Amino acid sequence: MTCRGLALGYTWPRARGCSIPYPPDRYRWTTSLLLGVGVLVNYFDRVNLSVSYAALVHDFGRAPVQL
Repeated sequence: MTCRGLALGYTWPRARGCSIPYPPDRYRWTTSLLLGVGVLVNYFDRVNLSVSYAALVHDFGRAPVQL
């Protein structure tokens, strides 16, 4: 018996039924995509903080060491 995943033409054999809803490669790509988005958000967050650093110190009345 074979199970068809969402990827076109991708099949893999199963001994009993079809208990895996998606092919294993789909999980790998989804995990990679989520990690990539997380890295991108982290990068933009660091850039924004470095640009707005002086305004944050002024607005919140904190010393540079406290931020």
